[in-house]
Amino acid sequence: MSQTSSKPSMNAAMGAQLLFPKDQSYWIASRLNPVINVVVIELHGKFSDDLDYWRNNSYPIAFQNHHAGFIITGHNIKIDGYGTGGIDGNGNVWYTAEKGNTQPGRPMPFVFWNVSNVNVDNFYIKDPQLWSLNIMNGTNMRFNNIHANTTAVDAPYGENWVQNSDGFGKIVNELWIDFSKLMRLARVLFHPCPARKYTRAIILTLTMWCWIRRIPRRQGLDPASIRRMVLSALFLNPCFFPPRISIEMSLSPKPDIFTYADFDLQALCRQASALRQGVPCACDPDQRPASGSFNWAIFISFEDRVRWVFRSPHDRTFMPMEMGKKLLASEAATLRYIRAHGDIPVPEVYDYCASSDNDIGIPFIFMSEAPGWPLSKVWKPAGSLQPGLDTVGKAKILSQLGCITWKLSQLRFDKIGSLFEEDESFDIKECLSRGHMLHGRYSLEIPRGPFTSEAEFYDSLVSALLEHAEILQLSHHCFVAPVPSRDDYQSRKEYESAVNLWNDFVTVGRKTDSAVNRLDYIIAGDALRDIVRKLELPAINSGTFSLYHPDLSVNNIYVDDDYNITCLIDWAFSSFIPESMLLATPGLPQYRNEISSELHISFIDGFIAAMPRSIGEREIHRYRESLERGQVSWRLSRLLNLDSIDDYTLFATVWHFARGLEQDLGQFFLQQRRSPPYIGLYKEVQQEDQPLSKIEKDEKDYFRNKDLRNTIAKKLTLVSEWKAQYTVNHQPRLRKDMFVASPKLWKWIQRFVQDREDMS
Repeated sequence: MSQTSSKPSMNAAMGAQLLFPKDQSYWIASRLNPVINVVVIELHGKFSDDLDYWRNNSYPIAFQNHHAGFIITGHNIKIDGYGTGGIDGNGNVWYTAEKGNTQPGRPMPFVFWNVSNVNVDNFYIKDPQLWSLNIMNGTNMRFNNIHANTTAVDAPYGENWVQNSDGFGKIVNELWIDFSKLMRLARVLFHPCPARKYTRAIILTLTMWCWIRRIPRRQGLDPASIRRMVLSALFLNPCFFPPRISIEMSLSPKPDIFTYADFDLQALCRQASALRQGVPCACDPDQRPASGSFNWAIFISFEDRVRWVFRSPHDRTFMPMEMGKKLLASEAATLRYIRAHGDIPVPEVYDYCASSDNDIGIPFIFMSEAPGWPLSKVWKPAGSLQPGLDTVGKAKILSQLGCITWKLSQLRFDKIGSLFEEDESFDIKECLSRGHMLHGRYSLEIPRGPFTSEAEFYDSLVSALLEHAEILQLSHHCFVAPVPSRDDYQSRKEYESAVNLWNDFVTVGRKTDSAVNRLDYIIAGDALRDIVRKLELPAINSGTFSLYHPDLSVNNIYVDDDYNITCLIDWAFSSFIPESMLLATPGLPQYRNEISSELHISFIDGFIAAMPRSIGEREIHRYRESLERGQVSWRLSRLLNLDSIDDYTLFATVWHFARGLEQDLGQFFLQQRRSPPYIGLYKEVQQEDQPLSKIEKDEKDYFRNKDLRNTIAKKLTLVSEWKAQYTVNHQPRLRKDMFVASPKLWKWIQRFVQDREDMS
């Protein structure tokens, strides 16, 4: 076992991916409380705790006087352990060291504090000291395939000692738990002795599925008796449990291939072999499926060394399965259409079914494996400590993407929407674009197409933005306080400090989902409805619409060793859209990242170079002008989709492009905020705000031992006139301009704090 950094840092830019390699052990030798938003953590390795350090350096948790060395805070977080990643709690060592000292500082390996929209998959917590995992102030939490073994084996059975047997505390939403190693679990976890304080193991507020596996008969515990013990324990204190509980017993674990779904593996292999005229194939049942936000995939190997991908939608995501089936059907149809009408490098679809009514038992796509490797291996986000692709290599990629965009511009339909296949023909139906589907927008009652005009399409997206702002979660979106960007700070330390200041500010008053913030987005949305109707983004080929890949990120671009693009994957949410949106340069490394002007030129040059020589100079000139204006469309689409960390700047760009630089954006907002219609709407929306007592309690928990940061955040809230914005004109005001929290503000506060520390 190797030992890496003793002080691991996990703060990351919005949209970042954090990779902890397999077969590495990361020792928690100092307090670890990353504040992360919209981040994917690929935890292939494991964290192991330094107990000697932990005894004196840990975070106090008010709940039952626990302590914790590893706390995650933030929103929209995905953690995947891939079956190898997790935490070694050293629970037995802790028991031996602290025997008899049951009350002060009982440690927990893993704590979520002030979080929302979190997915944790394929993760283990080995030998926890007491509670494996605890959540404080968590909403929309999903745990799938979590392994937690228990019990300090040195703790004699029957002693009045709180062994490390509790698994999860206060989990809201759905929870899947896989307890492995039940030799002592049946006795300790479900022992009904009233003298024991912890007879219950799991507290839930909604729904629980508990899968109990690997029950050793040699312990004299047959499945029936285990079931009786479990049921007895669960109903010892019924007030802790919801009425909907189901328990499934199995004497043997399922193979890893069934991590995300149960299906007929033999039928899968038979069908794959039949599609290749009987070439034998095999599918390793011990392979762990690759997993993304909406789909999982496994590999099929044929006798002649050909490999296919079998992909299926997740049935436990933030989107209903019916939506996943639609996306699957549209993506498969789109890939088939592209291969039939051009030479863009995409996977080949051999077969698909968008329902579970088939021999395999789940919706699926059989497709070819993408050749090469993902561009994400070399194109790193800003601030990455790993060496990345140089400017020449990036320019080569953008030039090729320009060429591919030209080819996409030649694939056209007379309607805006997504492609579906029926009776071996292709047709445009409802629009499954990101702006219509993501962030819960699939549930909104808005026009979904197909649209016959650009105006209808944009009007629908504005409606989605307005309804989103009024009733859906706004997550990290605070209109006047954009999330700090790594690009604006010289060092990672400065950036992390700015993120902390931002988190402090939005925590006071729970700003992101407050009526004040929602009304700001509604004002912006109403203004955008007027702007898009007047925005001059003329198409070269009016009356028809081009195919668009909605997420050309480095994860979905495959290249060879010479950085030639070999495949573009993940065409979910693809649509035929207005030409002006297609001609916008893709965001790299991720969808929301705007590229430099130099790389923008490479994209334009690649597009122009791909055009046939038969096209005249006048048309080429018109295309070049549209491409140069493409960044306005880029900003507009990210803003309408709420797929950004800086909505204010995006809005300001579109506003000034449409209305001119002489128009004062700040004064416009101040006037709208003080107008009777918006004041009336504010009062309506305010009724859905969290109760003040709940907000104050959350603030108290968040700012525990952070007095200076709390003071700064409250002073900023006062200066911003947060609560006074939607009031009538005659009330006195501190400021005459619009408050916006910019990088300049965070840097000024950082200098103030540093000067204060230097003087003390």
